[in-house]
Amino acid sequence: MVLRNNRLTSINNIPITIASSNKEQVINQLNNLNLTFTGAIDQSELFIDLNKKLGNLESKGTVSEDEISSILPMLENLTLGSDNRLECDFRMRSLKKKFKSSATVKQKMIKTVIMREQILQTINQSIDIDEVNEALIELNEKDYINLGKEGRLSVVEQIVQLKKNYHTEQELIEVLLEKCNYMNHLLDTLNSVKDRLEYILVLEKMKLPMYLSLSKEIKDKIVDHLIHPNTTFSSVSSLARAIQKTYQSMDIVTPTLNMKNQFERALLDVSE
Repeated sequence: MVLRNNRLTSINNIPITIASSNKEQVINQLNNLNLTFTGAIDQSELFIDLNKKLGNLESKGTVSEDEISSILPMLENLTLGSDNRLECDFRMRSLKKKFKSSATVKQKMIKTVIMREQILQTINQSIDIDEVNEALIELNEKDYINLGKEGRLSVVEQIVQLKKNYHTEQELIEVLLEKCNYMNHLLDTLNSVKDRLEYILVLEKMKLPMYLSLSKEIKDKIVDHLIHPNTTFSSVSSLARAIQKTYQSMDIVTPTLNMKNQFERALLDVSE
């Protein structure tokens, strides 16, 4: 059937001239044709509608893949090469980039949440000092980072000894900052102390691993070197470096007691 004069009619009723030898074959081919048509699309109206939808997506902070896919059919109906099509193609590419960026941000957020949960799990379950220290560093708290390796290990030891189960990250951070403030308070006290015995007491309270690893004899020599009216320390890490430097300047063959390995590790880490 074909459309002729706005009426459907059989292909056999249309007058055509065909070579007799091929007539039957051609008619069979024509009868097997599927005729389709595409309705006319108002390009101006389509552009106005598409422009509105693109504008809505462009104004959003994030866009989803489904939102982008929903307007693709409209875009494909715009005439190729037209100014409107070129403009919409460009805006669509920008939206796709925005979607990829949004997806990346979402993935990072999910990764951060997982990491934070792992931090709490580590703090609540681990008693390994180095492992807990690495987990606390991931919190990226400036006060903790600025303590230096020795100060951080001292704080970690205190936190591990609490044997507290933290339910939220904020709860953990509050305890962490409390311990950091205590370390800085002890440093301020050390800077103002003039009495030798009190100076030693404050150093012991700070529990810096490299200092605790030494014998009383070596500790006394280090205190004698550090305690001076004009000597103050700007940070816990600067105090630890001063202890290290003083020890290294001594004529000592091996560290005393049974703390050699611990002290050697402290010397390697103190500058971190």
